[in-house]
Amino acid sequence: MYSIYGALFYVGLLLFVFALWNLQQIKRLMNNGIKTEAIVINLIQSRNSDGDVLFKPVFEYSDVFNKTHVFKSYVSSSPATYSVGEQVAVIYDPMDFRNVRVISFWDLYRLFVLMLCVSTPLLIIGGSYILYEKGIFL
Repeated sequence: MYSIYGALFYVGLLLFVFALWNLQQIKRLMNNGIKTEAIVINLIQSRNSDGDVLFKPVFEYSDVFNKTHVFKSYVSSSPATYSVGEQVAVIYDPMDFRNVRVISFWDLYRLFVLMLCVSTPLLIIGGSYILYEKGIFL
């Protein structure tokens, strides 16, 4: 039984470390990235497993060299978060134009928050059991 809780603890620890690494990557992007305006040029429609229609925005922005780049959002929503022609603030890495994010809480910190939500219970459950087995909690 100890190995199951130990595995939960170490998986939680791994996810927690990954969450912190992701936070550092976002901080680095926010400090070194270039902010600009992007225009929503398209809304891609798809269906989820329940059959609901989801909308994924496609953005277009120009870098400092006036070269145009297009990227799809990682987030789909229903109803559509953006409308075609809408301008949004984005930030991109000048060394890697594929690393571009819409400047919003969910687009920037989504992975960090999700990894914390998964890792925290695993750390608490696995860590508490390990401490209990070692006699620290009586």
